[in-house]
Amino acid sequence: MTGMVSHLHAPTLRATGTVLLTGASGVVGAALWPVLLERGFRVIALTRANRVADPQVVNVTGDISEPDFGLDLSALALAYGPIDCVIHSAALTHFGKSEAEMLATNVRGTQHAVAVAEALGARFLYVSTAYTYDLKLPEYLQEYSTYCDSKRQAEAFVRANASDWTIIRPSIVVGDSRTGAIARFQGLHTIVGAILQGFAPVIPAKQDAIVDLVPLRTHWPMPLQR
Repeated sequence: MTGMVSHLHAPTLRATGTVLLTGASGVVGAALWPVLLERGFRVIALTRANRVADPQVVNVTGDISEPDFGLDLSALALAYGPIDCVIHSAALTHFGKSEAEMLATNVRGTQHAVAVAEALGARFLYVSTAYTYDLKLPEYLQEYSTYCDSKRQAEAFVRANASDWTIIRPSIVVGDSRTGAIARFQGLHTIVGAILQGFAPVIPAKQDAIVDLVPLRTHWPMPLQR
């Protein structure tokens, strides 16, 4: 097995080939598929309710909670040819969800994604989070801790089972680096909005605390081919 972990950057390889992308309507996925198209990749988006409207993107209906995403992988390869990389950006990030829901989506979904990449002979790129370190958070932050734990478990599975993998760990993702556009607002936007509206005039924090923000489209990792 070969693999690497990157907090933002990864090797840039020649831009040709076909990518199977999960989470195409999410914050990262919605910003990633246009970049892939610009760089010459063909994009197959795994979608359920929210299809990608761009006619250049091939939408296939599937579900990460099902083995093989509920697809006939042989038929997929026959229809679209070899798939060079599976990018798994689909995840449950809502901290209000139960532990069972978090694990079912973020861990089992990743297990299915790795299996799909292996079956297709494709490289695997997993979009994780910078917050995979166990911070021993207090009980009142258990929902946040559960999300982080689900990503840690998913990363461990990728390392142990994917043949050719890259794990990307972005920190707090904000809008497009040029326009500010984002598929949906994140927790940081809620905090900033509360400050601007006077609902949270003070945010308790350590004096030396660092807020690490990653604009979309900034140095997108492209380790998509061998």
